[in-house]
Amino acid sequence: MYPLTPYPITPIGSFVGFLLAVIPLPLQFRTWNTAICVYGLWLAVTNFQYFVNFVIWHDNVDIVAPVWCDIVTRIQVSCCVGVRACTFVLGLQLFRISRRSAVCNASRTDKRKTLILELLLTIGVPSLVIALYVVIQPVRFYIIEEVGCQNIEFSYLTYVIVYLPELAFTLASVCLAPWTISAFLRLRRESKASLKSSAWSSSSSDPTSSTNSSSIMSPGRFKRLLFITLLDTTINLPLLLSNFAKCILAGKQNPANYPYKSWDYVHGGGAAADTGLFPANATLTTIVQVPASVWGGEMWTVVNVKWVEWVYVLHAVVYCAVFGTVPKLRGWYGDAFWKVVGWLGWQRRGRGEREEGGVEKREGASEIEFRKDTALSGFSQSSCLSTTVSFDGTTACEHGEVPVPDAVFFLDSRSVIGSFPSPPNWNMKEDAKSGSFSMPSTRTDSDSVV
Repeated sequence: MYPLTPYPITPIGSFVGFLLAVIPLPLQFRTWNTAICVYGLWLAVTNFQYFVNFVIWHDNVDIVAPVWCDIVTRIQVSCCVGVRACTFVLGLQLFRISRRSAVCNASRTDKRKTLILELLLTIGVPSLVIALYVVIQPVRFYIIEEVGCQNIEFSYLTYVIVYLPELAFTLASVCLAPWTISAFLRLRRESKASLKSSAWSSSSSDPTSSTNSSSIMSPGRFKRLLFITLLDTTINLPLLLSNFAKCILAGKQNPANYPYKSWDYVHGGGAAADTGLFPANATLTTIVQVPASVWGGEMWTVVNVKWVEWVYVLHAVVYCAVFGTVPKLRGWYGDAFWKVVGWLGWQRRGRGEREEGGVEKREGASEIEFRKDTALSGFSQSSCLSTTVSFDGTTACEHGEVPVPDAVFFLDSRSVIGSFPSPPNWNMKEDAKSGSFSMPSTRTDSDSVV
């Protein structure tokens, strides 16, 4: 029996990896860190293309989507370089932050240059690898049973075009790691607020903005970035070196260990005739089909196939665990859950008893919560200019004002804006025409938002 993974375990795993890579992206796009955003995009795209491959070719090698295979084989040859480039950029960012002097007073021009450099490394270099891949491409692509479309390379130039960028980024990350760790530990000893003095990250939609009030990296965020950088480098460096050594030791059994004689030799069938590693007369238009009966007989080939199936799922799990579990996203998960179940007819209810008028009074707590869909039910808003809602759940259609208790949640049309301590002279009214809550201007600057 051939070592096929029971279907549909592999496509489910890849789809879960795709979701885990996508979940943190909305928040990361808002805070905008080039390396983190591009890292998530590489993982999402790679897991999605493997998901499609595993569904289509889980038990066959039929040629059903050649154009799709042309696209995904380019993604496969560049994703390794792209992920390593993102790890290197993260390490470079942390190194610059730990030195502080290079980032404390960065101008808008400097930030723009940094952004361009990071995009060139994380997207430009992988794109260059895609463009150069045709130089070492002996056939159109492989279709491997269970795995689907796969790229293949030929000649010594494979080490330069494919392996060298990946190895260079990984070794550079290894070189930066000790300096970053030692500098970070030194800064922690000097001051607990050392990272807060290093204005580096930006939460505005403009990544180059130099006037952002939220341009502070917290120690927790620094630790998350440091963790994923070190973990990615620690896991992938031994694997990369072992794969590199295995390719070299394979000798003439590996298509990468042959000289590059000419363009026609590689793409015109000469390589296939001399090496015997490809079907006879195979050219750049040839599609090679590899059933499980062929690749399932060699242990290292089986290990390589299984590694391809799950490596980027593991990347996505780590990525989501580090960046998808922050408090802000946990709140978003709850909102998304209740929105979905709301479509099914269920509504979110509080822990206390729901009183008339849609006001929930919780025992032992001096706060009230309003539901826009029920708070003003039972009377017409058109007959009055404003409506007041008191703490005991009563409503009034009048111009008067009703005192509000110690704390109150102010709502817009859908969500909670904030919680404010309210002195006795504070009042809350809802404009019946606009449907929005407001408070009088008696609030002083000393009253802070929770």
